[in-house]
Amino acid sequence: MKRKSDTRKILAVRDYHKGKKVADICREYNCAKSTFYTWVRPYTEKKNKYGTVRLKDLQLANDRIKKLENELEIIHNSSFFKELTLKDKKAGIDEQYGKYSVHELCDAFSLSTGTYYNHLFRNKNEKAWYIERRAMLSGRISDIFNASRQTYGIKRIRHSLQQQGITISEKLVSELMREMGLSPIQTSSKASYKKAIEQRRIDRLKQKFNVREPNTVWVSDMTCFDLNGRRMYICVYLDLYSRKVLAYNHGRNPSTNLATRTIDEAIRRERPGKGLIVHTDNGGPYISYSMSKIAARFGITQSFPHPGTPHDNAVAEAFFRTLKKECIYRNNFKSEAEFKKELDLYIDFYNNQREQHYLRYHPPVQFELQTT
Repeated sequence: MKRKSDTRKILAVRDYHKGKKVADICREYNCAKSTFYTWVRPYTEKKNKYGTVRLKDLQLANDRIKKLENELEIIHNSSFFKELTLKDKKAGIDEQYGKYSVHELCDAFSLSTGTYYNHLFRNKNEKAWYIERRAMLSGRISDIFNASRQTYGIKRIRHSLQQQGITISEKLVSELMREMGLSPIQTSSKASYKKAIEQRRIDRLKQKFNVREPNTVWVSDMTCFDLNGRRMYICVYLDLYSRKVLAYNHGRNPSTNLATRTIDEAIRRERPGKGLIVHTDNGGPYISYSMSKIAARFGITQSFPHPGTPHDNAVAEAFFRTLKKECIYRNNFKSEAEFKKELDLYIDFYNNQREQHYLRYHPPVQFELQTT
């Protein structure tokens, strides 16, 4: 009778969710409205801080928990389980160690955690499986930690291990990370980085713009201008020896990518030796972490002007004044492609044909060839 009654309730609730009127449902199933709403309530969605959940789902979850508890009780009450010796229980937990917490394992085998820990630490030096598993896990944890650039904590590392098919508790991950001295970068890292940058911001050029050899000092800067109502930025690197344009790029933002992309091109073309000084302003792209990584990789020493001294980067600024006067302001570019084409032509002219008073009326490329 109960199964028939439950079926009747489910059919009535299903009709309700399909949009059938409550009065019609009550008439068809011969029930009062108050009784029908009692049937509906377990299947109604409720919102809480964890999101939307159906009361019926909670009821099903509780039923499943009760079922699992009964199954565990059946196992514990069986003669087979009661015949397990202390040694058998310890061996069973050993097989699952690291996959679940020690508390869960001990509850499953009806063994106190203190008893198991005594067994574990008393004999761990003799347990090859224990040593091998911890060594394997330590290696995996270290690899994930380093691949994340030292940013992953316990939860993320455990999730990564689970994706590799390794079951492990957060407690064991924490323990192994502590043993290896692995600690993720904290929120204070940005402040520490900025402090380190401030300490490294030294003006190594000191307005000494005359150098004796190429690829010993480069200068760089960015400038912007209006292109059909949009801002366009140009980044350039110059060799202070010959004033030659080593590399240049343009973009719609004065980004770190624009600066690093351009210096990468300059390095690829010129292949400077270690000890190169690159003098720039104090803008974000030049003091960025990405730029400092490039400097470290190629043995470059960064140089920055003192705040409030615009003439410290006068050579780069003079180049942009010339570029705007002789190229940009003389043209009415209809598109970015047209601007790019004209910029390429002008840089080629500047490097190979435009004579400069500073270079004894030689173009940069010719001056470099004749003097080196």
